[in-house]
Parts: sequence; structure tokens; C-alpha cells
Amino acid sequence: MRHFFITSFERLMNVMVVLTGLAILALAGKMAMDAQGNTEQLLYAALVLLGGFVVLITFAGSAYLAIANHKTLRRMATLVETGGRAAKPLTATRSRELPARRVAQSQPAPSMTSPSRKTRPPLRRPRQPPPPFVMRR
Repeated sequence: MRHFFITSFERLMNVMVVLTGLAILALAGKMAMDAQGNTEQLLYAALVLLGGFVVLITFAGSAYLAIANHKTLRRMATLVETGGRAAKPLTATRSRELPARRVAQSQPAPSMTSPSRKTRPPLRRPRQPPPPFVMRR
């Protein structure tokens, strides 16, 4: 039942956006026709056209974002409830809980090493902190 209301709201929004766009075009066109060469009224018609479409895009965009947000949350909830791919627990890659044999067997991928160098480069020493600041008089 909930899916019916969301789908019908989305269809209603599509119809309202098209009708509102046509209404804005008709209103701006009528204002431009009634101007009869008056530049001030032509400017008002252009402002109605521009402002109307800015407002239409703002409200329709926020409604479409709400619909998309609802669909995304619904998909995520079904994945979590059914134990889908997104519900699998994460495993730490650098944890003390990992078995020692897995750490010892880990080697770089063959494509990542250069053919001329067979050994790993030496590890860099950690950077030493700077000496404490001493104020002299």
C-alpha cells in the first residue's frame, strides 16, 4: 500500500511539473503579447519566465529528492533485513586480532612489484617529533 502512495505521488509530481511549466510559459507569453512594444512590460514578462522556472525547479527538485531518499532508504532496509551484501560485517585489515599466519603470508601483488627488484623496499623510519620549544632571555 505504501508503494502505491509513493508511486502515485511521483506520477502526480510529474504531471504537476509539466502543467506548471506550461502555465509559466503561457503567462509569460501573454504578458509579452500584451506589452505591445513597451520594454518595461517585456522585462516583467522575462522576469516572470525566469522566476517561475527557478521556483518550479526548486520545489520539484526537493520533491524528487524526497522520493529518491525514500526509495533508497527502503532498499537499504530490505537489504539489512534480508542479510544482503550491505549487511555483511566489515573485517579489519590491520588488526591484532588477525591470525599471524595470514600476516606472514601476505605478499604484494605480482603486478605491483617491478621485475628488477625482488625484495621489498626498507620501511621508512617514523618522523621524530621536533624538540620542545625553549624560551631564552
